[in-house]
Amino acid sequence: MTTCRNIKVAALDIDGVLVRDTFSPVIKLFVESKGGTYDADVETNVFSRARKDATAYLNGRLSLNMSHDAILAEYFSMRKAYIETHGGGPMPGLKDFLKLLQNCGLKLLCYGGLDFQYFAHEMGAFLGDFSFEKYVCTNDFRPGVVEIIARVGGKPHEVLFVDDVDLVAQACKASLAPFIGWPSTSFQQQAMQKTGVKHFVKSLGEIDSALIKRIDNAAPNHGGW
Repeated sequence: MTTCRNIKVAALDIDGVLVRDTFSPVIKLFVESKGGTYDADVETNVFSRARKDATAYLNGRLSLNMSHDAILAEYFSMRKAYIETHGGGPMPGLKDFLKLLQNCGLKLLCYGGLDFQYFAHEMGAFLGDFSFEKYVCTNDFRPGVVEIIARVGGKPHEVLFVDDVDLVAQACKASLAPFIGWPSTSFQQQAMQKTGVKHFVKSLGEIDSALIKRIDNAAPNHGGW
């Protein structure tokens, strides 16, 4: 089993990486329910943005004339209905993935836009087997890469991020932090390619010890970018 020499922490986005993405599909539903066109610009201005910025954008883009709280309430009501129909929960292979990271000697950190209670609810079944260093709510400092690295207290190349949104990839590139992309949509795939992401996956099972080793070896050289 590979033991990382350079990377110390795996920083993992909760939605779209650890658990099934139940946010971006509902954003599309919300936009289209208001008569809007869902496109890359929507994703750029909503994905991994602070809620107040996302609702302000949607208000203008869709001419809603709704309050911040009203937009959020309607959105989360739609998300609840979506989960009842489509389900949510952990990604397939999550337990083996977390075990792989720990066997590589990496500390585990999770982050996302909602509070700790959401993390505890979604990941509760795994917390007895895996020790997460912390959960970081990034809503107040999106996308959160710089702040997470600061909280870890290490160098940027020592923190490997896994995320489904290009805005995070851009921040990792700027910070020289290693990155694995699991694009949530075709728009995010295209955006990540434009950003210059080198490592793409379509499942947790594609992140194996060989990939971790390649990224670890390249990390001291500008984060592998």
